[in-house]
Amino acid sequence: MQEIYKKMLEAKVIVFASPVYFYTFNASMKLLIDRTFAIEKTIHDKYFYLLTTGLAPEESYFRIIKDTFQKYIDCLRVGGNRFVDSILGFQTGNKDDIEKTDSIEKAYNIAKESKSLIVYFSHNKENYFSGNIVNLEKGNVQVIAETLSTMIDADIYQIKEVDAYPFDYHECTKRASDELKNNARPQILDPLESIDEYDTIYLGYPNWWSTMPTIVMTFLESYDFTNKHIYPICSHEGSGMGRSESDLKKLCPNSILHKGLSIHGSHVDGCRQQLERGLGEK
Repeated sequence: MQEIYKKMLEAKVIVFASPVYFYTFNASMKLLIDRTFAIEKTIHDKYFYLLTTGLAPEESYFRIIKDTFQKYIDCLRVGGNRFVDSILGFQTGNKDDIEKTDSIEKAYNIAKESKSLIVYFSHNKENYFSGNIVNLEKGNVQVIAETLSTMIDADIYQIKEVDAYPFDYHECTKRASDELKNNARPQILDPLESIDEYDTIYLGYPNWWSTMPTIVMTFLESYDFTNKHIYPICSHEGSGMGRSESDLKKLCPNSILHKGLSIHGSHVDGCRQQLERGLGEK
């Protein structure tokens, strides 16, 4: 069970697949459901699907197993879990019968529709790093984003500015400060046409003056984030997330905002473990 717990906690989408035995789950699946009580307070923000087959002639015969599964999801107390859909293969007495239904096509479409996007803004050149100003060939957030892209199935997009930020650290921080004071919205180079196809956004940015850079605000104000999951990831040199999470709530009030993950810039080379531990909290 420890291996199953680990995989469930790491997953974004969880599919329970079971034949219908006397209107409900078979004994093996019921045992699994019972044993996941051990992680009921730590499993959250998952998309659950039910895949089931049986000889029953119509969908009404699957009502009990669907209701049971919904009650199971309701019992996962931390919240954010959702019973998204069910795939019911009725009149399936043997393995060939399933091909005569629309269940396979429906399962394929569900998998195809769930997409994630890693969006990040990263500044290389001169940066404050472990108490010193150093020239970084690759920005800290880029390191984090590229590491995350090896861990999950997601598209990746880097926010780039039309008017490049200065190489010099002090000039760059002054410009960032001025943009924040003036509520500026710097123009993005080669913006995405749409984010409609994505339901989960991993948003990476550095902490500039206790919040996200204003160019990230440009990005957030350019699209509709209604009902999209946003996972903020912020690099910093001691100030954590700052107020960026509260700013995110104001900029994307209809999104599903998850607890932010702050990663110390000088530790980004080992960020994989922090990403594994930190993502998913709400």
